[in-house]
Amino acid sequence: QEVINCAARDAGISPRILLGGVIGEQFRFFTGKRDSFKSYFEPLKILASLSKFSFGIAGLKPQTVERIEMQLKDASSPFYLGKEMENIADYRLVPDEKIPDVRMERITNTKDPYYSYLYVGLYMRQVSAQWQRAGYDISRRPDVLATLYNLGFYNSQPNPDPKSGGAEITIGGTTYVFGDLAHEFYYSSELSDIFP
Repeated sequence: QEVINCAARDAGISPRILLGGVIGEQFRFFTGKRDSFKSYFEPLKILASLSKFSFGIAGLKPQTVERIEMQLKDASSPFYLGKEMENIADYRLVPDEKIPDVRMERITNTKDPYYSYLYVGLYMRQVSAQWQRAGYDISRRPDVLATLYNLGFYNSQPNPDPKSGGAEITIGGTTYVFGDLAHEFYYSSELSDIFP
């Protein structure tokens, strides 16, 4: 709880919205065999690698993380969050050639998942900024933010009528799309005592 709240605060996003991006990855990984959203956040030790392409508890890809980092510093990017956010993910005292290794450690560290959550929050803030610049506010749309998190930056195309979508995930015989799980979690009472 403390790590999630800290990462959400640092990214400038609601912890509950941030978790919408993670919840789909958790359900996808655990195939819906558990009966509560809470169960999906407990067994962190086996989540170092969700697949050979996505890593950590949030299913992050190293190239996505690198893009998030680059967009933090690129004032010409539609995903830019402002000067105050430019250094949030800096690699202090890390030689350039070691950055890819440190980046991978950040997103696979099961003892300290802070960066995994931070990058999810930064991703969502960045696509929100892109849409805001285009005249559309999706900052309070957990379904759309999770959908875009699942689909990636290249599929973030601001428009007046965003829809929930993403990967299909079957839970208990019912098939959901990634964004719908975020919506269901956000508006449910699950973990509302911890993440209101």
